[in-house]
Amino acid sequence: MANIKNKKIGSDPNFRYSSAMSNFNGVWNRKNLVMYLKDPSKYIKGTIMPNQNLSNNDIDEIVNLLLN
Repeated sequence: MANIKNKKIGSDPNFRYSSAMSNFNGVWNRKNLVMYLKDPSKYIKGTIMPNQNLSNNDIDEIVNLLLN
């Protein structure tokens, strides 16, 4: 997930996405990443990404890593 800041969600041509991800209208920013990592299937209905039960601290660290 390198270079995803402000990139359209589900748009990497080298990855096979669910139709829910590829049809989702949004970009990867702090708000969207936090919401997705908290509960992927709640944020993007129909995605196949399972919930990872990450702590808020883990989510903050992942988002900071991906966006900085």
